[in-house]
Amino acid sequence: MVAMLLLVSPTWAAEPIGKLIVAAGKIEALGVDGKVRRLRRQAEIYKGDTLITGGDVFAQLRFKDGALIALRPDTEFTIEDYRFDGAEDGSERAIFKLIKGGFRTITGAIGHKNKENYQVSTPVATIGIRGTHYGVRQVTPELAAQRRQAGEDIQPGLYGGVVDGEIAVRNGGGENTFGNDRYFYVASPDAAPETLIAPPGVVFDEDASKQADNQDDNAADGDNQGQDDTQQAQGNGDDQQGDGEGTETAQGGAEGDGASADQQAGVEDGNGDTTGDGGEPVGSVAGDSTSSSSDSGTSSRTGNSTGTGPLSSALVVSINPDTSTLPTTLNNNVVLSTSTESVFTSNETVTVSQATSSSFTRAPVGAGVSLAFIDRQTSRLELISSVLTDNGTDNFAIFYDVGSKDNIQVKQARTQGSGESNQTQTHAFNFGTATLAEFGKDAASGASWGRWSGDYVVTTDGANNDPVTDLHFVYSPSQASSATISAASSRAEPITLFDKISDATTAPTDLNGNVGSYEYFLVGINFATQKLVGYEVKATVGGATYQVELQNDLALADVLKDQSAQLTGKCTGCGTSTSVTLTGDGSVMFIDDALSYIGASYSLRDNSSSYGIAGAAVLQSALTRTQEVNAPSGATALTAFISVDSNSTKKREIQATVQNGTTNLVKTATVNSVGNVVTNTIQGANTSTESRFESNRAFLTDTGGNTVGVNWGRWQDGWSTKISGVNSGSAGHAHFIYSDKVTNTANYPALSSASFTYLGGTSPTDELGRTGSITSATMSVDFLSQSITSYNINATTPGRTWALNSTTTTSFVSAKSGNMALTGTCTGCSTTPVVGSASTEFVGNNASHAISSFGGSIADNSNQIVGTALFKR
Repeated sequence: MVAMLLLVSPTWAAEPIGKLIVAAGKIEALGVDGKVRRLRRQAEIYKGDTLITGGDVFAQLRFKDGALIALRPDTEFTIEDYRFDGAEDGSERAIFKLIKGGFRTITGAIGHKNKENYQVSTPVATIGIRGTHYGVRQVTPELAAQRRQAGEDIQPGLYGGVVDGEIAVRNGGGENTFGNDRYFYVASPDAAPETLIAPPGVVFDEDASKQADNQDDNAADGDNQGQDDTQQAQGNGDDQQGDGEGTETAQGGAEGDGASADQQAGVEDGNGDTTGDGGEPVGSVAGDSTSSSSDSGTSSRTGNSTGTGPLSSALVVSINPDTSTLPTTLNNNVVLSTSTESVFTSNETVTVSQATSSSFTRAPVGAGVSLAFIDRQTSRLELISSVLTDNGTDNFAIFYDVGSKDNIQVKQARTQGSGESNQTQTHAFNFGTATLAEFGKDAASGASWGRWSGDYVVTTDGANNDPVTDLHFVYSPSQASSATISAASSRAEPITLFDKISDATTAPTDLNGNVGSYEYFLVGINFATQKLVGYEVKATVGGATYQVELQNDLALADVLKDQSAQLTGKCTGCGTSTSVTLTGDGSVMFIDDALSYIGASYSLRDNSSSYGIAGAAVLQSALTRTQEVNAPSGATALTAFISVDSNSTKKREIQATVQNGTTNLVKTATVNSVGNVVTNTIQGANTSTESRFESNRAFLTDTGGNTVGVNWGRWQDGWSTKISGVNSGSAGHAHFIYSDKVTNTANYPALSSASFTYLGGTSPTDELGRTGSITSATMSVDFLSQSITSYNINATTPGRTWALNSTTTTSFVSAKSGNMALTGTCTGCSTTPVVGSASTEFVGNNASHAISSFGGSIADNSNQIVGTALFKR
């Protein structure tokens, strides 16, 4: 549902390890600096934090490894140590301490492989895991006395149980292991863990009185108090039953039993709906959408904010079919009255400034708008991507447009959420003195788009929003149904690449109000797997270049349930550093039942909140490939990827394919134009040994090229290989660099020593598909002896620093075929020594440039890097 994020950051120097994704009531964090922070939904949490929940509070945390932890009321929970960079290489660690209270959890990647790296200490015992899903509660003497007064036979101590998997409980009295549907009790630090024959109520039963109180409070005043974390989602029947098609797990796998582990556990996602283990791929920090109460007040864009920095924002809102609620008067104060008392309080007043029309028109049923902006304020309020699920009763939203329906001036969005204790929020946009700097309508899709610039005001329940960028939006009077999107899984061409319509985008803007332009704006949807698989933006604003990509695939079910896509990127030209890392959110709105058009909005900012970008566009589906043709004679493609054999062994593949018309056959496919670059890529190669690379229905990203006929790119999600006639699996991304202007041997320069420096290429990736960067690359060549005398690649991937160097002089023939041997080091890998190989070919007049693919790995191939590079002499 529509949601706002209130975030109080302890210090930008610390690296966040997770987020608070469900927040109901007062939740605080005592940091390592001794300061107490008030947390609200989407607040970041850090190593060393002690999280404290009040008596009527329920909170849920999501960690970087995908773990979910639901904290009970009256709980103190310390994150003593937490380390995770996306790999289960032994460096990962999760050490927690339950001081009092209780929690339920679905564990993530940490402890999945290296079980000794996960531990929870309590006042009476220590817990290690052998599985994924369990709950515990430390019962104090006071709580035990209260429960006994209510007729329950209970004593002080630690109570727990296992829903799925296995845990080991140990203390001074011994150790005991408990598996599925086993329950236990530990009386004291010296008492051995005991088996219970029935589930302990303090862990698995709801506190009915508190639940009832919370429901009454919410119905009365909308204070957004949550319900017990053990409660099953109270949303529509579909949510309770599960979709039967599998849900994302913490390790990125799937469960397809029709009811996810979370549903069995009663652990809710950010929308009140249930999700699978972790719900997000490993390594991400989820951007779930759950409401939280917030402070009152309104701030315009030019308000005197003392905030520490901007936070990115992207929003999608839909319209509920309830048309009974329309304004009864129209002036600077619009009075709303309704017969639906559960949604509005009768005669509730909402301030709307500068109304300019004698009548406001309700947007049609099913309409939607995707918004994006960045705001800065003291309380660090962030608006994230959201799609309101429209069931006609629980969820509600209103838009007012002034004058023409095409000129969407969103005045008010009022929402009530299903599965969130009937929480109600008001989201209002007042255009104030702002002007509509851009506006247009795409006739084919029926969608309109625009950009508000100036002193507009955005509030949520009266909370302060201080926008610092223009507000970008895409509006559509209709949206595709979830059933239509699900049915698209049977499409013959399941992956669709959506490209921006050139005259249906807002100009991207930065924090300083600069207006820029796009090189490309692409979104990839895999309808077969029902996932958002690509979100690629490259734009120039204020003299800086912003490049954005999707951090992790996101299930379309989650897109429809209001989760924003987690984006990452870099800005070249922002400040004095080589590049600045960006993070943010992106939204996707399916406009038509033919699934030919989408609306998308995004916003990102850097960690220091000094730089940011926002924008929106209408995008149209396009063929990912058009016509296969033979590459011209002599054309060469170098590839670098990681194959996976039948024994699950990962192996780097550095290959070169030359079109000579006899032993090798290279077909190229013209891929959608990205800016002015038309990318050519290998479809098949080397028929003599039947080694082939197939891009299949993979999504193309990270493309580029230059004037010497060089193109490069990375394929992700769906490519395959056949090595020596044997089908092989794939890991990470497949890199290629191609040229049809290979230098003829007769045109080599008469130089005994020539130096080449790095010019461009794909961003290197590791075995997990995580992207990095090349920090430097050089090559020295003796054209007289036709040999490469030195070759050096220095690169980084998340948590690792790589250095690869040639070991001996290598002939052009060997280098061209991928047999240039490399050695080096990897700082951050499980072992340091690295071996590798590279392939190189010279292109352009007089060998002015060289293309290369490379790869390296540690001894057991568990840590790898692959990439491509273009060199210039």
